[in-house]
This record gives sequence, C-alpha cells and structure tokens, in this order.
Amino acid sequence: MFIVGTWNIWGLNGSQKQKNVLAWTHKNNLDIFCLLETKVGPANLHSITTKLSPSHWKYHSNITSSTTCRILVGWNTHKLHLTYLHSASQWLTCEATLPNNPTPIRLTFVYGHNTPAERQSLWRYILQESSINTCTPWLLLGDFNAIM
Repeated sequence: MFIVGTWNIWGLNGSQKQKNVLAWTHKNNLDIFCLLETKVGPANLHSITTKLSPSHWKYHSNITSSTTCRILVGWNTHKLHLTYLHSASQWLTCEATLPNNPTPIRLTFVYGHNTPAERQSLWRYILQESSINTCTPWLLLGDFNAIM
C-alpha cells in the first residue's frame, strides 16, 4: 500500500510554503501528495517542484488546462510508478502501481470550481469514469468546493 495526502495550499510561490510542504511530506511519510490551488505559473513550476521533495520524486500537473497550476501531484519513484491518464481544470487522473502488485489503482485529484454551474463538467466526468472503470480500484479526493 501507499500513503496519499492532499492539501489546499492556497499559493505555493513563497519559500516558506515550499519548506512546509517538504516537512509535511516527511512528517506523514507520504508516497504521493497533491497540492491544490498552488497559483504557480508555468515559468516557475519546475523551479518550485525541485524544492518540494528529494530529487527522485516526479510530478504531474494540470498546468495546460489553466493559466496557473491548480493541481500538482508528486510521487516517490522509489515506492511506486504513477502514470498520467488525463486532466482538466478541475481534476487530474492517474494510475499508481506498486512494484509487488501489478494491479493499478486509479487516483483522481479534484479541485472544483467555485460555482455549481462551473462544476457541472466535474460531475459529468466523475459519473462517466465511475461507469467505465467498474473493476479498477479508484480513489477520488480533493477539494470539491461543494457542501451537502
């Protein structure tokens, strides 16, 4: 198994926030983390990710779907393999496989838009994916910006 954490960081451009992420990752022994609402621009993304974890960690983001990085996923390559599947402005989906278990686990990290109308595409995506992937374990987590 692996340990996953997610944090709505509300901005990641400051060096203190970057140090806090590194400390949080170590303290909780995370294998995968997701940072939401990073507000990091494309020009700064690489330089910031180098400060968040050891050099053997890799990253995926949804930077191509938005003007800033809304979702940033990092993982420890010594523990697992993470394959990017797809993303949009409100989600990033990937599959994790462990060296001793070839069965993939699907992970979708969510950072929903603020209004119900803007979140409609997120709900459609979740419904579509849940009907297609009935035999794959699926972890869906993040900030949906919705309250029941």
